[in-house]
Amino acid sequence: MLVRKIISKIPLAGNLTETKSEDHKFAAIELFLILAFSFLPVLVAIFGDYYVGGRFTPLSSVNDNIRNGELFLIVTSLMAPLFYILQRERKPNQRFPNQIAFMFIYIIIIVLVAISFAYQRSNTVNQEAIYNASFFFFGISLILNYIVLVYNNHLLPNASQKIREEEEDFYDKVSSRRSAE
Repeated sequence: MLVRKIISKIPLAGNLTETKSEDHKFAAIELFLILAFSFLPVLVAIFGDYYVGGRFTPLSSVNDNIRNGELFLIVTSLMAPLFYILQRERKPNQRFPNQIAFMFIYIIIIVLVAISFAYQRSNTVNQEAIYNASFFFFGISLILNYIVLVYNNHLLPNASQKIREEEEDFYDKVSSRRSAE
């Protein structure tokens, strides 16, 4: 109970206490699948280094990719679906929690990631700081993704309930039409 009370006070994440465990489970699965596909180029590079370059050091291959800006590209691919989810129309009484704050943070992160990526490619600033920043932005994007996916799952209509409502609506229309005759 204390944990729920503490979480409810956290900006952007406070409404997570109103969600179901199923919302969290599906968000974790979705995030895992998004990460798996986002990291596919890095995994292909590991095998490319082995088969083409003749060296097989997976960690150094991943490190080389991150130092070349791959993590910034992954962050943008992680953030892209959030824009759609946040802007998606819902029922009038179902507004996405903290939508404006999420959009503001989204825009700030995308701009900072783009600037960091440009600096990393230009080699004009401290490359170690840019390398470390890529991990920071990656962590923030994971957290934002998870929160947005949980809220999205929470706001999605239950398929069976939606079908039942449509059937009842259809039945009401047919009944009112028959009674009018």
